[in-house]
Amino acid sequence: RNPPCGAFRFTGEPLMRTAADRINGFVQIAERDGHSSVAIASVEPRIPVPTLSYANTYRAYPLHTGARGLVLLAYCPDEFIDTYVQEPLRSFTEYTITEPAELRAKLKQIVADGYATSDRDVTTATCGIAAPIRNAAGEVTASVSIANYREQMPPRDLVLHEVLGLAQSLSQLMGWRNR
Repeated sequence: RNPPCGAFRFTGEPLMRTAADRINGFVQIAERDGHSSVAIASVEPRIPVPTLSYANTYRAYPLHTGARGLVLLAYCPDEFIDTYVQEPLRSFTEYTITEPAELRAKLKQIVADGYATSDRDVTTATCGIAAPIRNAAGEVTASVSIANYREQMPPRDLVLHEVLGLAQSLSQLMGWRNR
């Protein structure tokens, strides 16, 4: 059983703030709601990022878009993914994956790597990296992501290190132990 989503807001926010300050990016925790990813907690960078609206961070996005949604979709049961890819895959930009075979390959790579990247698939100006958050049983129940404008994003390895460390810390707060 998952802790209430509000638990992330109270226990995870200091960790999210630290990551946002280190990377100067938007840090979000998202959960799956049907075929969408929805942010349940979000921390903005202290240095304002024009036009990346805080209000938009709480918008629901299709699971096949953005790093946060891709992580959530990658760890869904095969039956759910089979159903998901049978529906039209909405395109936001020319970089959004809309072909089922390409999406399936991406999802397999995400599980193998343990994280997802997205680049210009939601808007042509943004990119992000996300990793899974696990509960005490080891099930992926949420994702944590860092996103920003492409030209303002620090080097990929730095962001990836921050996201993976944050995902591990948040998972441990939810009772997960990497055994």
